[in-house]
Amino acid sequence: MEPCSLGNIEGWSGGSRKRGDAGLVLSRVHTDSRTLRPGDCFWALSGANFDGNDFVEEAFRRGAKAAVVSRSMEHLSLPAGAGLVEVADTLAALQRFARQYRRTLPAKIVAVSGSSGKTTTKELILHVLRRRFSALGNAGNRNNQIGLPLALLDFSPKIDFGVLEMGTNHPGEIARLAAIAAPDIGVLTNIGQAHVGFFGSEEAIAEEKGALLAALPPEGGAVLSDEDGWIRRISGRSRAPVLWVGSGPEAAWRARQIEMKEEGVHFLLQGDSGELPVQLRTASRAVITDALLAAGVGKLAGLSAEEIVRALEEAVYPAHRMEVHRFSEGWVIDDSYNANPDSALAALRALAEFPKGDRRGAVLGSMGELGSQSPALHERLGRSAGALPLAFLIVVGPEAVWLARGASEGGLPAEKIHPCANAEEAIRELRALRQAGDVILVKGSRFLGLERLVHALLSADGGGKGPE
Repeated sequence: MEPCSLGNIEGWSGGSRKRGDAGLVLSRVHTDSRTLRPGDCFWALSGANFDGNDFVEEAFRRGAKAAVVSRSMEHLSLPAGAGLVEVADTLAALQRFARQYRRTLPAKIVAVSGSSGKTTTKELILHVLRRRFSALGNAGNRNNQIGLPLALLDFSPKIDFGVLEMGTNHPGEIARLAAIAAPDIGVLTNIGQAHVGFFGSEEAIAEEKGALLAALPPEGGAVLSDEDGWIRRISGRSRAPVLWVGSGPEAAWRARQIEMKEEGVHFLLQGDSGELPVQLRTASRAVITDALLAAGVGKLAGLSAEEIVRALEEAVYPAHRMEVHRFSEGWVIDDSYNANPDSALAALRALAEFPKGDRRGAVLGSMGELGSQSPALHERLGRSAGALPLAFLIVVGPEAVWLARGASEGGLPAEKIHPCANAEEAIRELRALRQAGDVILVKGSRFLGLERLVHALLSADGGGKGPE
């Protein structure tokens, strides 16, 4: 964010300036009083378990020059010249401020949403765009009603592209995020059952994700996969031209001759100008769609096929997302960052297709936010796992009973199914069950902390290493 005045903060947030000169210059907006820097504007957000208004004095002690608050601070003794803007709701004010700040940015904004693969697709898009342009994205989990506005405020007017992942778990959130970000290009990865507990059906999820397409300007662009039925249905909501990728006759990019190898996924990228070989450093076939979507954005940005391929091959993937680690006794496929029904099925397919190893084993954790459909969806995943020739299946968490039941129905013998209450129990089971030559998948929702199993395997082996 470029330095801005207190007057801008007052006007763009819709607040009322109670103290300070309108020309007071502030270096950035910050919401954590513990990590403020001198010259910041402290934005006093509040939540279920905290109230940022309680930390205003601390913020000024740490060097803040101004604060945005939602209750009167007349009783406070503040430093001379301190700025104070009062608003009715600090989160709504932050969103208004970020929306106005975005309108000052000359950068093109690419928005990425979908049920799974959002972060990987965002990172691949960034790798592609950076072959020629200056591009920034939202880091970590800054993809929600708080994180996305703050990520936008990190963008400098000097960048060419901003790439923003947009998440949702309640109806209406994508429309609000799109109104803030004003994207020029929209990318949807897929429509699945992630967060179905909050939406009730895949149709409702598709309706929610379609709000991103509806927000695109006619002169913008949408990049969509023709292999997702729901996305094809909602594509008409885009006023912008659609660039398709996938396998259909209209696809600008297609993947042919797909091969799974220890070092990653190999395929031929086919476009209007011919075919080029690509190697992705990931164990998942599902990432091919993410790569095609990134290639689509690259095409809209004017990059050549050769530039796009080089970027895809050099891409570094986010941690705990289909990472393959080699250790002395075998391989571990680490997909422990999060899980939903569709990404878990894709991970099982990657395990089945992995070209090395003598035995297959899996650790599957509970999936969150599935509501009343949770038992059935966990049973379905268990049946898919049970249909594989697994040497063992460790199921973890509160829904382990449904995973185990499904695995048994899928044909896996009971002695190969090992329910565990938590990650610590799963680590003990895994240490007892593993053998030399095993390929082990670790997949589960973030709240279970299953990355600890991966760390346990690799630390026992001196740290492990990536695929050779």
